[in-house]
Amino acid sequence: MKGSYLQLTDLVEKISHLESIAGIMHWDSRTKIPEGVMPYRSEELALLQDLSHKIMSSKRFGELLENVQTANLGKWEKKNLRLIRKGRDSILSVDSKLSEALTKASMECGTVWVEARKRKSFKHILPSFKNLVSLVKDTADARANYFHTDTYTALL
Repeated sequence: MKGSYLQLTDLVEKISHLESIAGIMHWDSRTKIPEGVMPYRSEELALLQDLSHKIMSSKRFGELLENVQTANLGKWEKKNLRLIRKGRDSILSVDSKLSEALTKASMECGTVWVEARKRKSFKHILPSFKNLVSLVKDTADARANYFHTDTYTALL
């Protein structure tokens, strides 16, 4: 039934809007954000990430995916459905708290990097960078476990 497919694509469109907003906010944070605002921006981006995660990992989203009747879909819609499933699997593979922590650590490390470049002193970035690398490894491990593959492949 196309009804489930249309409801599903409506949710995916909302997720796409959230990701677009996050992209603009991320760009803004690297180009013209006032000093001292980055911790708030990090929280805002983490919230957008969490909202996307909650929508895509929701029971309703899963039920809609299961209820889509592929016999009534065209070639393009079937391909789109495969990509939606792949995106959902990617979301489900990483706990929302880990995803949030990774988002915040990435923003923090980027902020420290900008300051380190100005000062030409990179020793201050090491704690943030080590934390970021640790979270990327944790994410890779979670994805590898979920997809039953090795850590390197999980990052691709």
